[in-house]
Amino acid sequence: MNMGVYLFLLLFALMFSGMPIALGVGMAAILTTGIWGQIGLELIFQQYYQGVNSFALLAVPLFMLAGELMTRLGLVDDIILLAKLLVGRMRGSLAQINIVASVFFSTMSGSAVADTAAIGGMLLPAMEKEGYDKEFSVAVTAASSIIGPIIPPSITMIVYGSLMSNVPTGAMFAAGIVPGVLIGLGEMALVYYFSRKRNYPRETKRYTAKEASAIAVRTLPAVLTPVVIVVAIFSGFCSATEAACIANIWVLITGALYYRRLNLKVFGESVIVAVETAGAILLLNAAAKPLSYLIAMAQLPTMISEAFTSFTSSKIVILLLLNVVLLFLGCFMECTANVLIFAPIFAPLAISFGVDPLQFALIFVVNVVCGICTPPFGPTIFLAAGIAKAPLERCMKAIIPFCVVQIAVILMISYIPALTLKLPRLLGLY
Repeated sequence: MNMGVYLFLLLFALMFSGMPIALGVGMAAILTTGIWGQIGLELIFQQYYQGVNSFALLAVPLFMLAGELMTRLGLVDDIILLAKLLVGRMRGSLAQINIVASVFFSTMSGSAVADTAAIGGMLLPAMEKEGYDKEFSVAVTAASSIIGPIIPPSITMIVYGSLMSNVPTGAMFAAGIVPGVLIGLGEMALVYYFSRKRNYPRETKRYTAKEASAIAVRTLPAVLTPVVIVVAIFSGFCSATEAACIANIWVLITGALYYRRLNLKVFGESVIVAVETAGAILLLNAAAKPLSYLIAMAQLPTMISEAFTSFTSSKIVILLLLNVVLLFLGCFMECTANVLIFAPIFAPLAISFGVDPLQFALIFVVNVVCGICTPPFGPTIFLAAGIAKAPLERCMKAIIPFCVVQIAVILMISYIPALTLKLPRLLGLY
């Protein structure tokens, strides 16, 4: 029996037994090595070390720390205020503000769950008070939060880039902008349709030029945070990890001097949350490295490629099948785990059919990220429904139209390569 068969039988048996994913992945690699007997365990433990011995992965805890600090220091409040100024007069204004705020916040944290907690914690109670259906409010919050791991910086992209050396992380960041914006615009159009149909309210306040200018000045430090990150990376001035350091320095300075909310307690609590969250990702990354090594040793990508080739030689059909498989996996498994386990298998397959490595990286990431809000196990739905105290079944039904929008964007980036490749090439990143 092929070593890869042993590997995945053990992997899924351990995971379905309730074992934590990181531990299950690591145990599957060790047990497979012992059963197969042709590879020394010392080589597996070297791979464990290599899994976290990466400068790029330092960006994970740093971006998480920046997002946590921004929430605690008040930058998110200003983001919502700016979104209110920009789209507050639209039909379904609070729902539109929810989406726009998610787009802004996504350029700072890179985490969908963080977005749901930060934006949802502030806007869900307000939406309920203004007469929005609970399930609709939850659907908007959960669906818009997935923009976080698509628009840079993205924790999922950092993990993918550290695993697949043929795709630069900076190029992935640039490639994610257009799909992220398309999802945001599609969701805003959907909110406008439902708001007119259900007669949801909109803001009646009109801002004078003086008031608008005052809001713009007040929110400038919050707005400059994503600008600092994006310009630092796309200008070639620094790497994603160095940009994360700069972002934290900027947030600490504005928190201390402008918002005047920074103290040792806030900083300490932010560090603890960021380290705990990042630690789980890095443990999984360490465990996935020997798994990827064994997958390559077992020649699983070649075997799967031959199986797909025997079924069809059409690039269009292969992309459709890969999208179905990846979206299904995204519904049942956390996106970082999907990247670490399945990217080494499916990326070579897609490339063998002529798909550009960067384009497939975005197809992969957007699929598994959309799974974060897709029934039946989307974690952002559970989190937002818990905040709003809304019936979970009705929330899952309400989010389906938003999932359709996301799938439409996935198909667009699958069959129109320019949507993901044009901007990185214009910026000289790919």
